[in-house]
Amino acid sequence: MAWIINQKRKKEICNRVRQIRIERFGDNRGAQKDMARALGLAYTSYRGYEENRVNDDFLRMFSKKFNVPFLWLMAAETGPTTKVTPSTVIIDPEKGVIDTGRYRVVQVEDDAMHPIIRRGAWVGVTPMKPNEELQGRLVAFHPPPKKDKILVRRLVTHGRTIMAIADNPTASHEPINIHKSDIVGEAMWQFSCLKT
Repeated sequence: MAWIINQKRKKEICNRVRQIRIERFGDNRGAQKDMARALGLAYTSYRGYEENRVNDDFLRMFSKKFNVPFLWLMAAETGPTTKVTPSTVIIDPEKGVIDTGRYRVVQVEDDAMHPIIRRGAWVGVTPMKPNEELQGRLVAFHPPPKKDKILVRRLVTHGRTIMAIADNPTASHEPINIHKSDIVGEAMWQFSCLKT
């Protein structure tokens, strides 16, 4: 999946990287150097990422290292793409999905995953391998018994029990017990509808 990053999103992404650095290492003179060391990068490379350069590889590594949601880092409320690439999903606000390529697209109908995924956002879902680890994964699933509906939640496992939970701490969403067969796939990307 290609992420097309415009200047406004680039600035927001850099601000989010800076925000995590300040939370972890402070805002003193040596904080950028401390962050660079923690990431195993040269100071000048990290400084560039925080100030004006971003790329997918750095953001994925940063997300994993500091346990920060990748979609939040990507400032995903404005959508990951603004032009068509070979794996782009095109959505017409009135007609729905026009071209899905190899991804399934689901519209989030509630605020359970706010602020990572906002109500009304379109989420790209990729199939999961049968034996993949489920703990902590963000997935789309059919909630029992409503097989015609799809929700997006984070998974928590305990033994053979699989529960889908909300990330939004201010929303009152009860955990939902599900089975592996209810899972549609992993929620990987967030899209926006562009009205012309």
